[in-house]
Amino acid sequence: MSTDTGIIKESIRQCIKARTYTCVAADSQSIVYQASGKGVRPIIVPMRTDRSFFEGKYVADTMVGKAAAFLCRTGKAARSPSYT
Repeated sequence: MSTDTGIIKESIRQCIKARTYTCVAADSQSIVYQASGKGVRPIIVPMRTDRSFFEGKYVADTMVGKAAAFLCRTGKAARSPSYT
């Protein structure tokens, strides 16, 4: 893991842990999506217009469950940890 990737992953983790956002996504350079909402809505919204929005991105959310994992997998996210 490169230093930049480690910094991005830590930034995502901090956004989630601080309860600033319920869903955060980043590519290898920067955070590209931040959203708050209940359930899987923060994951579904960008996928409505672009089903491959999360492709190759790191996605973290506070939604724990099969639906959130399925959506991240369907969107071909590179990695999708869940923080509670």
